[in-house]
Amino acid sequence: MLMVLLYFIAVMLETGVGVWIFGKMFPKRKEYSKYRIAEKIVFFFIVLFTYTMLKGYLGIESNIKYFIAIYIIVVSLDCIVMKTDFISRHRAKYFEIKEIMLFLLISALLTIQYWNSYLSGMELLTGNSYMPFFLLAFYNCKFFQAYLWEVIYLVNIGFLKILYILTAGLLTHRTMREYLYSGINLTNSYQGALWIVIISILMYVLQKILNVDVWMGKLLKKNLTIIWIVSVIECGILYLFFYFCNGIIEEKALIIGFMVITAIMLVLMLIAIHYYIKNIDTEKNLLEVRNNMMASQYQQLNEHYREYRCLVHDEKYMINFIEESLKSGDLEEIQQLLCRCKEKFVRKDYWTGISIVDRVITMEKRKMDELDIDFCLNAEVMDIIVDDMDFIILFENLINNAIEAASKCKEKRKIELTMKNVNDTLIFKLRNSNSKLPNRKGKKFLTDKMDTAGHGWGIESVKHIVEKYNGSVHFSYDESFFDVLIIIER
Repeated sequence: MLMVLLYFIAVMLETGVGVWIFGKMFPKRKEYSKYRIAEKIVFFFIVLFTYTMLKGYLGIESNIKYFIAIYIIVVSLDCIVMKTDFISRHRAKYFEIKEIMLFLLISALLTIQYWNSYLSGMELLTGNSYMPFFLLAFYNCKFFQAYLWEVIYLVNIGFLKILYILTAGLLTHRTMREYLYSGINLTNSYQGALWIVIISILMYVLQKILNVDVWMGKLLKKNLTIIWIVSVIECGILYLFFYFCNGIIEEKALIIGFMVITAIMLVLMLIAIHYYIKNIDTEKNLLEVRNNMMASQYQQLNEHYREYRCLVHDEKYMINFIEESLKSGDLEEIQQLLCRCKEKFVRKDYWTGISIVDRVITMEKRKMDELDIDFCLNAEVMDIIVDDMDFIILFENLINNAIEAASKCKEKRKIELTMKNVNDTLIFKLRNSNSKLPNRKGKKFLTDKMDTAGHGWGIESVKHIVEKYNGSVHFSYDESFFDVLIIIER
């Protein structure tokens, strides 16, 4: 009993580290309604595997009909409870409780079939089945992102398990197959549980040192192909061990295994360091963009302050002039003065009703007026979803690029902005006239400026902000227009 409890704690720790790292890549879901089916699939797998565990691993005869009935009853009760007023007021807490319960059930199943779950070909292929759906249900990600993370996590945990099996097999003169398929008594030991804890600590340290969530998150969001290739290669290497270690494990197998696994870990660390350094360079450039944007905002505020002081100064003389005109009864002179100054004092400052949006549009509209650019706004927005500073940087980068492109057009200088809330989704579309195709290298847009240092990162900054909120950004263009479409869900 103590052994089972020890393994349960160790497995919870190890699985929890994987979920924790994934949670740093993808935030918790705030809207659950679309993904409740994933949660039901997780529970279905748990019920199904509980049945197979009892019958296959423990030899307990059971009827599948009872398990199906339990599944239907629990799901039905959950649907009923979800409609109650109490749960409606405490939805986030209720889903947090369900997440914890499902995680504990998953950990219990992994405890019973622990070694096989990490080294079985079918389990690796399916990513332990329930875990990708578990991550999809509670974290703001796509299914294949969750699936690939679980596979890559499993296969690398599997390599570390191989070291334990090779060492233990060498000492006890056993084969690899005996450890994988001989059941609970042989594979589970106090040393095995200690090794699981060591692995968990190792994973935690690697996360802290190499920021696995940063570069792995970028790969999962942008380069799933790399993860596919790495996982396939690693799975192939893992199964080479199974193929060459059918007999009694010898010292030679342990040495080869240690060397190969060390080489794999070094390669992974080099990949991690490469993307870590690349991420630092990107962050440096994005920070420079943010600083430049803030400096631009400060300069504009200074200009508006000076303009306001001039208006206050001029207002004093206008009031004196109006007073003198009233005393002399010269109303026509007052009317002419008001007509001349109307444009100076009357400006549109209300665009959407959201103060931060209205302020940035008002500032940029003045630039457009100076450059004779037509501006068209279609706004039905109540919530911009993103942080104010992020919105300012996103909007300023896009609108400045749009103004620069439109100003180069000899005719039809136009910028169209659409902002809408559809349920809990922000749709942001900016379209501007263009005089030529933009320069592009791969997925990155290049600057037209002669001085490329510090330039050309505006669009990358926009992508970075959209990714931060797990949104999507799409570009379309030809020689006459450039479109940016951003979709961000709460």
